[in-house]
Amino acid sequence: MKVAAVCVFDLDHTLVSSPLDLQLVAREMEGFARRSGFPLLERELPWYGAEILELVRANLPQLENDLMAIPVTFEHKAMQEAVLEPFAKEMLQQLRMLGYATAQCGQTTIPWSLNSCWADSKSSRYSILSLSVIR
Repeated sequence: MKVAAVCVFDLDHTLVSSPLDLQLVAREMEGFARRSGFPLLERELPWYGAEILELVRANLPQLENDLMAIPVTFEHKAMQEAVLEPFAKEMLQQLRMLGYATAQCGQTTIPWSLNSCWADSKSSRYSILSLSVIR
């Protein structure tokens, strides 16, 4: 079985720059969780969106779709104002010339498939929710 060399990028501030405010996204997710009756503990450090998602998935999975609509909405809005990072296009062209199959991952709900390429979303604390090959 031939396995392709793959290079995966998180989109924001790697290939593109966008006004996505992850702290604001997390605050909105926290507010939604609390309004929905999810008992997030008060703590000194702010909750991260990924932490809230992990807790909701484990304890109130019926809230997950509505909770995930928050970052998806923020990301779609931010992508309307996104611009390529300097040399992003040139870097991708060089990777392709070296034989890499390049891909992007981001937190959207678009289904993905990669032929012989794969990503193990269980390998990190944060799930890869979409992956698409750029050829």
